[in-house]
Amino acid sequence: MMLVVVINFSPFLLSNRYIIDNYLDEMDVEADVDKHAAINTYYLMTSIIGEVILGVVVQDALLALFSFLFILFWLRINTGSWFLAAIGFFEIFFSIPISWFIFSVVFRIDYFGTLNSLAIFIVAAIGADDIFIFIDAYKLSKLRDPENFVDMETRMSWVYRRTGTAMAITSATTCSAFLCTLITPLPSIQSFGIFAAIVILIDYALVMSLFCTAVVIYHDRFEGRARLGCCCPCDTMSPSNTDIARKELEEFGAEDVEGDRVSRFFRNQVSGFVKKRLNRIVMGVFEETFDFNAQCQTELLSFCEMLKTDPNYRDLVKQTNGLGVVYCFIEELAAYNARGNLDDCDYVRRGGWKQEKWQVDPTNLPNIMDGFLQSKSCFDDDGTETVARRYQNEIGWDGTSLKYAAVSAESKVLTALSREPEATTRREYEQFIALSDIANTIVSKHCTGNVVVTDLNEKFVFMNNQVYPWCRYCLLCSADQYAGLSHCILCQSEYLLRLGQRGWNHGHDGMEPWQY
Repeated sequence: MMLVVVINFSPFLLSNRYIIDNYLDEMDVEADVDKHAAINTYYLMTSIIGEVILGVVVQDALLALFSFLFILFWLRINTGSWFLAAIGFFEIFFSIPISWFIFSVVFRIDYFGTLNSLAIFIVAAIGADDIFIFIDAYKLSKLRDPENFVDMETRMSWVYRRTGTAMAITSATTCSAFLCTLITPLPSIQSFGIFAAIVILIDYALVMSLFCTAVVIYHDRFEGRARLGCCCPCDTMSPSNTDIARKELEEFGAEDVEGDRVSRFFRNQVSGFVKKRLNRIVMGVFEETFDFNAQCQTELLSFCEMLKTDPNYRDLVKQTNGLGVVYCFIEELAAYNARGNLDDCDYVRRGGWKQEKWQVDPTNLPNIMDGFLQSKSCFDDDGTETVARRYQNEIGWDGTSLKYAAVSAESKVLTALSREPEATTRREYEQFIALSDIANTIVSKHCTGNVVVTDLNEKFVFMNNQVYPWCRYCLLCSADQYAGLSHCILCQSEYLLRLGQRGWNHGHDGMEPWQY
């Protein structure tokens, strides 16, 4: 039998502060379950419950101070600037009072439960993640096409489109998850769900406005200057970092511009490990043989011409001057192999090389690919784009062999900046899937590889706001700012998930295509 002792303090005899200062610690010891073997001790004083709970919350908040400091320093490491880290840290926690105002004043919800204070930990994690996504896109923008660097507005427009949709979707789903707490009859849980949803929404708005503004200020005044953030230049930089990045891209190309440490780690260490055949066997990654033989080249060229001229595809493939807009590097490779250069563009575009022996001996590819990739493309309107840049997604050259070949076609309906209804996107998706089946019957038996479809603008990925199973064989990329939607028909030689950006250069520097 257990003896239960209940001690009830009368609030009329003793003050709350006196009880807390003189009795609370002692009663906590007495109420410990291990204090007595046969007696359970409980104490009760309703007037001090609020202060006791507040004390617990304050104690836990002090313990959480380390995590907040860690977030601040990690923001500094990721952004490379104390200015951006401070603004990011401020906007994360500034979302709390704004959300409280909306919660209490705008929505007029009187009950603000203690559980709501936990929202600060949630927004600290999600807010920091949003900042990482935004600043990574900003840093990544300088490794992409020079057209993104016409001016700062163009560059930030690229960053906005790249990050805005992704963060909006994740923030919306998180808000929806918290709002699902409205189905519970517990007021404290309902209050917490509503408040947390508002906090997440406000944090997203602050990242896309306040932090974006901070990035512009950082670009104009701090980037590349005071590494320790101890100096505050009053003048803007001239030339700007955007102008410098554009000149570097135009001069060296994306493959020669040094990226961040994480990208270099995966490009050099991880991909170097995967490149070794034995390591791929250990990892369970198996490869097929891709044979870029003469018959394969002929079939690929026939497929390109079918996409350009077949009237059945005029409603699917974008048309220019009566021909489909198709990126087919086989045409220029054939002309280069026949003539040794691409100087005569009329000869290239009119197909004069078809009267000669144009098929490339696969064993001779290492001898001609360097010169071919550095040549100016005859299908570039300005005549300044190299073959390597124009066909950066279509040529799977790793410096020694051709890992895959691809043909890209621009969609007539879907564009880089459009957001078509799900039904429209799905209709286009199904047509390109059907097209890949045709390509598979024509090409794969000669190239001994599998044909898959990929979407360079991620329209298919966001068709239902989810990644479809077919994407495990896809190269998921993002097209240039002004380019239309492109689709690759790949004669793939490896079952690898290739995640990246349009702007990769499958060039002649000895790297695997998935390293870029």
